Amino acid sequence: MLGVDMPAVEVIFYQDAQGKTPRLIEWLDALSPKARVKCLVRLKRLEDLGHELRRPEADFLRDGIYMKKKRQFNSPALQFAYNRYAGADGELSAAFEDGLSATDVASQIYKLRSRSGLSQRQLAAKVGTTASVICRLEDADYEGHSLSMLRRIATALGREVKIIFVPSRRRATA
Repeated sequence: MLGVDMPAVEVIFYQDAQGKTPRLIEWLDALSPKARVKCLVRLKRLEDLGHELRRPEADFLRDGIYMKKKRQFNSPALQFAYNRYAGADGELSAAFEDGLSATDVASQIYKLRSRSGLSQRQLAAKVGTTASVICRLEDADYEGHSLSMLRRIATALGREVKIIFVPSRRRATA
């Protein structure tokens, strides 16, 4: 909203049972490589969306664990964390990019449904599926989006699916 001052917000990445907040790097160091990449994906989404980050992605960050061409971040701290944990490792960098893609698809489905004023149950009825399927498709961790289901959702919401092939951030393998 224009003209409205938002209060200052302190972002705490992690708080342990004793109420202590270890530094981000110490916290990330304690995670498995796969969990680190998932956290980096969510932190990038938080950087991009700020207060618009919705559940369950925001819950993932709150609960802890619930680029040959370098990826660029606005936050130097997030750039450092990415470079340290994923940037030099092709497999983890690819997992990061895949995670961003999956969260982007989930977020787009959610936004389209919400802007259309439909509940998950109502969209499911229009698509010919169940609300649990729509819920799964809107889950940032779900990676099984099929083109046919995306087309069904697009049609139900008066949209079309457009696919664009862009240069890969990964090296092509022979």
